[in-house]
Amino acid sequence: VQTCALPISAAQLDVTRCVCRRLERLLVSLHQKEPLRLELLAYINRLSDYLYVLRCFINLDANYKEHPFDTSYTPFFK
Repeated sequence: VQTCALPISAAQLDVTRCVCRRLERLLVSLHQKEPLRLELLAYINRLSDYLYVLRCFINLDANYKEHPFDTSYTPFFK
């Protein structure tokens, strides 16, 4: 697999997913105060999953090598 620059569309999907996750957190907070339809919470969660998978496919199509997250690196807890 050849390494190349991150596709712009994949980067845009990352930002979109961040906004979607922020919305999900806000909805969960609101749900604790005022019950919302569970379908809404599930839909936003699945949308976030879809955006992640779509980004992975775009990167795969562009031959962009994904770098796994290093869980051993925790600079904020040292």
